Amino acid sequence: MEVTSFYDGFLATEEVLVNNLEIATTANLVGKRTIQVAVKAGFVDKEGVIKIGGVPHAQMYRV
Repeated sequence: MEVTSFYDGFLATEEVLVNNLEIATTANLVGKRTIQVAVKAGFVDKEGVIKIGGVPHAQMYRV
């Protein structure tokens, strides 16, 4: 399953992803590597990760 037609984002390094998550109030995260980085950096709990069509997905909200 591909989600690029919906998200149509850009490739980013781990550092760029973490820097953006630090300032984000919400994030819709998709893909194995993206989720791994978000979990490692403490933005997402791996218990909150689901798979849609076999693709890992998580949402982050800062309140």
